[in-house]
Formats: sequence, structure tokens, C-alpha cells
Amino acid sequence: MILLTAFDVFGKNTINSSMEVLKKLNTQQITKLILPTKFIESFGIIKRKIEEVNPSAIIMMGQAGGRTSISFEKAALNLISARIPDNNGSKPMDEKIFGDTPEGYFSNVDLEKMTRHLKKIQIPCYISYSAGTYVCNYLYYCVLNYIMLYNQSVKVVFIHLPFLTEQVTDNPNMASASKDFLTESIEKIIDYIRENEV
Repeated sequence: MILLTAFDVFGKNTINSSMEVLKKLNTQQITKLILPTKFIESFGIIKRKIEEVNPSAIIMMGQAGGRTSISFEKAALNLISARIPDNNGSKPMDEKIFGDTPEGYFSNVDLEKMTRHLKKIQIPCYISYSAGTYVCNYLYYCVLNYIMLYNQSVKVVFIHLPFLTEQVTDNPNMASASKDFLTESIEKIIDYIRENEV
């Protein structure tokens, strides 16, 4: 079983590309979960779902407006520095997530091998070395920390998606992708992880 998550709408956005793609996906043998863009609540919800479904892989998605294509996050930092408040109004600045855990964790998915495969099948993508310091990074770090403590066999990766085309109609120079293309790309990523990582 693969657990696939996305975030709800946050900030000034009226759409979250990750949530729209998650809702459109109809892949078999996955558990879908929409998370609130809230620091503490997001991890509590996904932790309960992990314990419920016992996934072999966890794929988390978020929106990164301005990025040109799908990006796979290599690392998560033990740091929160919120440029805007989360959906609870919380805006911690320059704080550690946990005081007694490592400064960072790396994904245990072979991202180099996966991106080479995806490019061969015409899916533009790249490896990112910064998941930011907002809720995406927070959730990624918390999940990797949890997996390291309790079940290191579970594969974990965070994927940032660009804006959807419909989100940039007033700013056509901003990078975007169609919902259909991103959905098909995530389906292929799920297939790859199922066949090669779990």
C-alpha cells in the first residue's frame, strides 16, 4: 500500500495544485489523504493514517509556485521559518522542529535513478535540495524522523508540483503545467516506486 498526501489551499491561493492532482488520481492500491496546511495538525493526521494503513511507501505532495517542473526533495531540515502564517495563523520563525533530533534527513528513495527514468519517458523533473522552511518541510522532516524511529523499510519522498495552468491566467509568464499532465506524471511516479522501491 502506498500512502499519497497533498495539502489544502493556503495563503492567498484559491487552488492548491497538489490537492487538485490528488483528487483527480484514480490509481489502484493507494490511500489518498488531504492534509491541512498547519504545522502541528498535519503530522498528527498523517501519523494516525500511517499507523492505520501501514504503508510500504509514503509520497507527500505540495505546491511550489514558480518552480518550472516536478521536483523531488532530497532533504528535510530540522527548521521552521514561516514567511506567511499557516492555516491556523501560526508563524514560527527560526525554530527547530524538535530539539533533540538530527539537523536533517535525506529521502531513502533513489532519486537520481528515478529522475533519470522519468526523463527518459518525457516527464520533466529535477532533484531539489531545499524543501523550504514552511509546512512542507515540517511535514517531511516529521515523517522521516518517525520512519527512522519506527520502520526504516518504509520509503519516503516529498514532491513539489508547479502551479496549474489555470492558476496563472493573470501571469502567463509564470511556470505552470496542466492538471492532466501532472496527474499522469504522478501515476507514473507511483508505478515506478511500486516496481523499484517497495
